[in-house]
Amino acid sequence: MSLDRNSIKEPIRQFIAEYGSSKGITGIADDESLLKRNVFDSLGTFRLIAFVEEAFPLTVDEADIAPENFETINLIEAFVMRKVGIEEPVSPPLPVQQGELASV
Repeated sequence: MSLDRNSIKEPIRQFIAEYGSSKGITGIADDESLLKRNVFDSLGTFRLIAFVEEAFPLTVDEADIAPENFETINLIEAFVMRKVGIEEPVSPPLPVQQGELASV
């Protein structure tokens, strides 16, 4: 399976949307806290981790189970990308207007 941003984010979105809708929670944004929206309780978190391990070629270590890896869809995507060795894109440099270059 070839992994890229879309092949990572879409299955995550789908799993979270299905899991959330079973609890009556819909319209979850990629940067919205899954914890604050009560999408996942402790059992749900383990289901999410099991899904991630089944859907992608990785193992979630105990040290990985932290809000900074699983709090939002975007954070889950970034976590998976790191674990499978896909570099997160670097923001392109901002264009410099003529005359803005500082002399060094």
